[in-house]
Amino acid sequence: MAYGLSDAVQMRRMIEEGEGEIAFKRRAHARLDDLLALCESATCRRQRLLAHFGEDSAPCGNCDLCLEPPETWDGTEAARMALSCVFRTEQRFGAGHVIEVLLGHNNERIRQWRHDQLSTWGIGKKLTDKEWRAVFRQLLALGYLEVDVGGFGALKLSLAARPLLKGETTLTLRRQIEKKRARDTRREVAQGRPELDGNGHALFERLRTWRFDTAKEHGVPAYVIFHDATLAAIAAVCPRDLAGLGRISGVGGKKLEHYGEALLAICGAPVDEDEAQVMKAALYTSSKTHPAAPAGNAGQAWSGDEDNALLQAYDTGTPIRALAEQHGRTQGAITARLVRLGRVKDRSEARAGIRPVASENAD
Repeated sequence: MAYGLSDAVQMRRMIEEGEGEIAFKRRAHARLDDLLALCESATCRRQRLLAHFGEDSAPCGNCDLCLEPPETWDGTEAARMALSCVFRTEQRFGAGHVIEVLLGHNNERIRQWRHDQLSTWGIGKKLTDKEWRAVFRQLLALGYLEVDVGGFGALKLSLAARPLLKGETTLTLRRQIEKKRARDTRREVAQGRPELDGNGHALFERLRTWRFDTAKEHGVPAYVIFHDATLAAIAAVCPRDLAGLGRISGVGGKKLEHYGEALLAICGAPVDEDEAQVMKAALYTSSKTHPAAPAGNAGQAWSGDEDNALLQAYDTGTPIRALAEQHGRTQGAITARLVRLGRVKDRSEARAGIRPVASENAD
């Protein structure tokens, strides 16, 4: 979800400056509110999407937030500082200026407006500029602040801000994580590997071999299973139980459920350094001669014979997973084809294994 505070302000301005009627603009603002809330959500995205359409759901366990829950913090005090500063600057300025006041900047514009004499000047020095921008972005997304399009993007307090300012409610925010460039991340990972001892290096190569085979089986890139950094951490710790494995960064609840036992089995097996070198060479050769692909026949047209074989196997009770393996396609492609051939009404019926009922007069 890559967007910034300025994007939200610009979208508000575009809606207000559009030629639509008031009712249309109101609906557009509501949709933007829902989209911003989805971007800033700290809980399951599927839950929020279904809630938008009036449906209740348990956490899906598959979205980015379920697999890697974001770090949250009690942002009540910071939010009150931000809202108070917006109010004391008379709701006439954008986030950039308000943040400068909170950080105690002493530039010409702040002195011109005498904002260095406000009680909120310099009270936010515990947070960085980027952290304050994340706070304001979330306050805007959650409806505590509004954009005054007619006031050149100035921030205004909404009605929802009053209970928060008065101390009647609290607010949990997502913590701003500073993302490092991919090149720096690769350098750190590469620098971290030599810290593994001989057994650690061997275990790391064994884990990479397992990851390669698992990714090929599921038809996904290797990094979707685990990143090298996570495998290196597992090799360094060599956990002996699920609790220890679950404490390693990058091993979320869903991945722990899917791969936990396999990883523990690998960690518990005796490791030989020479064996690891052999596996590393085999992995390199295999990746060159047999690159991972989504599935054997992925993207290829279905033939009439393949359709007939699919329908016959499905009608006799063959599971979707087995059908995918037999035909060299993903499970999604199998269910979509069954719908296309009219064997089921939708994919949910296919996944549920609903088969056609034979007529009593078939004989």
